[in-house]
This record gives sequence, C-alpha cells and structure tokens, in this order.
Amino acid sequence: MLHLILGGCGTGKSTILMDAVREAVAAGKKAAVLVPEQFSFENEKKLHQALGTQTFNRVETYSFMTLSDVILLQAQSARAGSYASEQEKLIYLWQSAQECAERNELVFLGKRAASAEFLADLTELVTKLRKAGVSGEQLIETSEHLQERLACKVGDLGRLLLAYDRILRERGRNDDLVNLTEAAMLASQNAFFEERCFFIDEFDSFTADQYRMLQEMIARCPSVTCTLRADDPAKRPTGIFVGGNKTGMELTRIARELSVKVETTYLREFRRSIHPDLKAPVDQIFRRHAGMTPWEGHLRVMRAADPEEEVSFICSQICALLTSGEGIRCRDIAVAVKNPAVYLPRLKRAMKRYDLPFDTTEKRPLLYTDLVRHVLTILELIAGRQWNTELLLLLLLGHRARGLGEAVLYRRGCRHPEGL
Repeated sequence: MLHLILGGCGTGKSTILMDAVREAVAAGKKAAVLVPEQFSFENEKKLHQALGTQTFNRVETYSFMTLSDVILLQAQSARAGSYASEQEKLIYLWQSAQECAERNELVFLGKRAASAEFLADLTELVTKLRKAGVSGEQLIETSEHLQERLACKVGDLGRLLLAYDRILRERGRNDDLVNLTEAAMLASQNAFFEERCFFIDEFDSFTADQYRMLQEMIARCPSVTCTLRADDPAKRPTGIFVGGNKTGMELTRIARELSVKVETTYLREFRRSIHPDLKAPVDQIFRRHAGMTPWEGHLRVMRAADPEEEVSFICSQICALLTSGEGIRCRDIAVAVKNPAVYLPRLKRAMKRYDLPFDTTEKRPLLYTDLVRHVLTILELIAGRQWNTELLLLLLLGHRARGLGEAVLYRRGCRHPEGL
C-alpha cells in the first residue's frame, strides 16, 4: 500500500509519519526511514527525540545513496566498494574525449574536445545522464532517428559515454552515479523490500533513477508512507506547492500501474503554532477561501525593498515600543533573523545609528575564547627565540584586553613590561 501524507508547511506531516514508524516497530515490523542525503543526520536526531532510544535503535535510516550501497552489498555485487573518485572521473572523461577525437569519432564536438570548458560541461552532462539512467548505447540508437545536426550531437555524446565506461572497466573502477540504477534492478531479485515498511520524508521531487528505486519499493514493500508538501489533491495540480503536487501525482500513477492501493491524507490545519496570529499568515497568504483563520493584528507583515530597509524598520519599531509608555525595556525585545551573515552586520550598524543597546548570540570560534588565546600566547612566547613585547603584554593583560590592538592601548607611555 502507498500512503501519501500531503499538506502545507507546519501541518504535522512528519509528526504523523513518526507515529506511523512507532506503530510499525511496536507491531514487530522492520521500519526504514528514507530521507535526502543532506538531512540524514538531522533526521536521525529528530527520530531519536520522537521515538526514544529503544524504539530508535530498531529503525533503519537511509538516503538513496546508502540504500543502494546496502542492496549492492547484500547482493554481493562486484560494484560494491571499487568506486572512482571525482578526480579520477575527470581524468577518465578527458581521456575518453581525447581518444574519440584522435579516432575522428566526434563529428560535432571534435573541435571542443581539448578545451577545459568542454570538460566541465561534459562532467555536468554525464552526471545528468547517469541520474536519468541513459546509456551510451541508448544515445547512439536515438541519434539514428533525429535530424542531422541534433543527431551528430547526440551521437557524439553516446560515443563519449561508451569510451568513458570502457576506461572505467579497464581501470577496474565503477561510477557511483549508476549505483542506484543497478541497486533497483538487484532489489527486484531479492527480498530486501519485502521485509521492510518504508517511510519517506523531506522530499519534494525525485530524479529518474530514484523513481526506478521507488517503483521497486512500492511494488514489493508491505507499505510505503511518503510525506509531501502539496496542495489539496482534489484541486488542479497548480498552486503553491507545484513540485510536491507533481510528485504526488507521479507516485500515485506508479502505484496504480502496479495495482497497489493508494491512500491519501491531506492535512489542512497549521499545527506548528497554536497562536492564531501565527496561523493566520500561513492560512491567508496566497490563499482565498472560506473559514480562514482571523487575523487579530498582533502580527505585522512588511515588504521591504532590501535588507537595509528591513533593519531600519525594525529599529524604528523598537524605538516606538520603548517610548510607548508600556514599560517595555530593551531586554524584553528579541530580533530573529534567518541569515545572520547577511543581517547581523546591518542590524549592528542600524542599532548604533538608533542608539539602541543590544547583544548578539553569535557563536565565537573556540580559538577566540580567553583560555585558548592565553595558552596559545604562552606557546608563542616559549617558541620564540627573542622576547616579543606585544605577546607579553597580551599575556599580562589578557584578563582585560581582548586582542593585540587593545593590549597596545595599555602600552601607551610604557616601553617595557616592568613599567606597568
């Protein structure tokens, strides 16, 4: 069965997924969670917090990359382990381009084969072809049915890809970009998916090779549960979450072709905050429907031309709050930003311009802590063959000075440390 959990941001999709994982483990089933590679660590932390240590230890967590590796290892595939590095791939692609050019096999791309720009473009193109599951043979076969100019380009790419694959085989190396395609083929020959219930979270879309793996998963797993940011499936596939809408429709199509039952749950209520003023913007922005959450006015949404205008508006509102006569003080006010690298420098300048006291929660590197700086200063003094007055001042005044610049200020009028 395929269970799609659809809804907007903050509607509780992941929470429902975690509950389903907990129920599967409690029922004695093997539960596996599939998330994007970049979210695997964060997802494991979230799973541990939601499920507890005992249940978490019984749950398998995969990305598509790790999933393909496990299937290849279980099938004892010859591909497991011997992968070409990114540098090796670049060299092999260059070799394949030179060999094809020397044999005059490149009709359209021969003149570009020696350029660095062509190698960069070829690397990107091969990556896309691998993810789409397209082989060199398929490209050459397709070129026979195309018009002359396009046929030359496609045929050249096919011959380059065949030469690249041959060089990889001769070197005894494999391209990890085709692992997912081979793993999907091997998964159809063993019981890996038949033993597990899969739960998919944090995806908006999938590549062609990922869809092939999902097809085997949907066909063989007892149940597959997938969360997607999507609009109401009863409406047209346009709206805010176009990508999620299309992905949901594609997964539904795959399941129906496989005669697998599809169950859809659409979540309408915003659950990330119970305060109506926070629910209102999510409910109303880009939407117009009956029964919208009332907006009481405690939350204001502003459109600014640039970050400078944003921080100026923030500081002006802080000044208005401080002079409102309601007893609000600076320590009662917090400013949250999404991109500190962009906004914090601007906020600091604006706060000084408006004469507002402030403190930031910026994380300081360990090297800049007082203890580490003190130890490093001692080591520099020991390692030096001659006394360094600046370092000695920094060591002696370390409890007051925050750097060499401030230590030098204490040195004014003093030529030797003994004069302090």
